[in-house]
Amino acid sequence: MSKQISAQATKLWQVLSASSTLETYKQTITVTWQILKETALLLWLVVCLVLVAYDWIGTTAVLTGRRLKTWYAQLQNANTDQLASQTGQTLLQVGKTSFASTVALAREQLGLPEKPPLPEPEPAPIAEPVAIAPAPTPAPVSAPAPTPAPVSVPASPASASPTVAATDEDAE
Repeated sequence: MSKQISAQATKLWQVLSASSTLETYKQTITVTWQILKETALLLWLVVCLVLVAYDWIGTTAVLTGRRLKTWYAQLQNANTDQLASQTGQTLLQVGKTSFASTVALAREQLGLPEKPPLPEPEPAPIAEPVAIAPAPTPAPVSAPAPTPAPVSVPASPASASPTVAATDEDAE
């Protein structure tokens, strides 16, 4: 057994001490380092792409929100939501300033041009309230004055009979 062990140890030493073995290990380490470096760069570019896509989605959402707000303001013709609007603007501004530098760096890393600024929204024309004059009240229509009922005066019996009789004869 000792001859087999020493023969195997000699073979192993020859393989390890060969110049091609050292060259192969150098190439393996060099290639492995290049693979790790290129993988890290690819991952960084993917992270940058995700940041830019997130920024684009956010910009689109802001523009859509502005359009929706303008549309809603036109429907309501009132500006009663100033407190909510100011709070939303403040939160949006804080988010933008903290995110803007990261997105700029990501764009630079991807070789993309600088992002153009958002166009300022046009203020929606809000119609001023128009005073409506009250309709004139019609003059009250008065009912016709009641005509007094004819008062019959009793006639004397002597004069009534011939007149009544004459009247009855004329009527027949």
